[in-house]
Amino acid sequence: LTVLRLWVENSLGQDGNCRWRTGLLSAGLAEDVTMAFDSAMIVTMISLRRPLEIRDHSHILMSEDEYRILNVIDLLQRNSFVGAGHALSKWLPPAAIREVMPMFHQLAIAMVHRGLKLPGRCHYEIFHRSANYQRRFVQIEPSATIH
Repeated sequence: LTVLRLWVENSLGQDGNCRWRTGLLSAGLAEDVTMAFDSAMIVTMISLRRPLEIRDHSHILMSEDEYRILNVIDLLQRNSFVGAGHALSKWLPPAAIREVMPMFHQLAIAMVHRGLKLPGRCHYEIFHRSANYQRRFVQIEPSATIH
């Protein structure tokens, strides 16, 4: 989640040090994996039918887009290509899915090989709530959107 949020900061020009890349490399992932993640995020950002919503790293709860990306990586870590494809199909056009699926898969498998297995959807689901649910309980700052 932190890497997603740092990637957005970098994309918006707020992080000149590429901390998202440093984080992935520090976790033992290879340079080609960081490039795959970067490319997958760029294709996702360009292909979305709406702006990409990624929150500032100080937020406790996840945005819908953060949740979807983590869900896709989790499914791919479990070799559920059908599940990952289905999750992406609710979000991206078919051509974009064909582009990002291998890139997200490369990231997911590299993470597994380094012992960085996501805990599963039920674990991080508690950190994701709909915007309406969140507004009832806390005052939320707007999320960053990228066009």
